[in-house]
Amino acid sequence: VTLYTSLPPRSERLAAGREFGAAYQRECIASWRHRGFDVVSLNSHPEIETLLPLRYGVTFKEVTISPPRISDFLTVIKEEPAAVAGIINADCMMIANDPTISLVLRSARRGLVLVERLNIGADDLRATGTSCFGFDLLLFTKQVLDDLEFVPESSIGTPWLYYWFPISY
Repeated sequence: VTLYTSLPPRSERLAAGREFGAAYQRECIASWRHRGFDVVSLNSHPEIETLLPLRYGVTFKEVTISPPRISDFLTVIKEEPAAVAGIINADCMMIANDPTISLVLRSARRGLVLVERLNIGADDLRATGTSCFGFDLLLFTKQVLDDLEFVPESSIGTPWLYYWFPISY
């Protein structure tokens, strides 16, 4: 299963008053790969040129507009042979255990799984217990993609984008 994202050219992540952006981004990607996912990032040419030296170990797909439009994601995902795919926010670390990941993937083969992030505090790195009011990982069977309706201008980061997917589904 491949996770699709759009890595930012410069990651920012403050923790205990220190900047850990690139290191945190590297750990997010490592957490996905550790659980068996391949990673593809959709970025513009200038962004890819900035990201390549960081050696994140992902495959880049070039898009013309940054941030990529949802139509860019759907086009790239449809081209891949796997039956299940996922879209994930670049700044989400995956901390689920292997049995949970297996359950989520089995469920995604039958439809759609939505995952909300666990917010952590910037000062103490502990769970805040507050909702982010959205979904940061969508795993789904590709069968649903042809029937989705969306506003063509919608891009990653568009408010309500992660509500659009389950509503359209």
